[in-house]
Amino acid sequence: MDPVLVVGASVGGATAADTLARAGVPVVMLERDTSYVKPCGGAVPPVAFTEFDLPETLISRKVHHALVHSPSERVVEIEVAGVHHTDQDYIAMCCREEFDRYIRQRAVQRGATLIEGQLVDLTFDKDGVTATYRERFGGARQQLRAVTVIG
Repeated sequence: MDPVLVVGASVGGATAADTLARAGVPVVMLERDTSYVKPCGGAVPPVAFTEFDLPETLISRKVHHALVHSPSERVVEIEVAGVHHTDQDYIAMCCREEFDRYIRQRAVQRGATLIEGQLVDLTFDKDGVTATYRERFGGARQQLRAVTVIG
């Protein structure tokens, strides 16, 4: 059976690959550069740690208050809280290097394949998809047959 191809192995792609791998679906993650650190996006809602079975050790800091600065130099303090106060009234700040690596490695441990390479082309036909990619180290073009693509 051809795999599902997941293009991008950051949080969204690695989570999709992990979900598919746990369900026994063959899956390949294609990531251009696993050492790339996304310049934004370290804020994670606390409920994600429960819903996606993530260890709280990935949390670098719990933010309970935020200051918003306007262009007119007004400053407003905002408390991070839900309608009803709970112990999850914070924003979990995570180091993306660790967070992304953890989710990606977990998907691989559960059966996903990780390829470090750049997608060059997708060709669709009635039976699926042919993905052409260039390997990151070595630059050789490769082809991969997949039933579908998540990107």
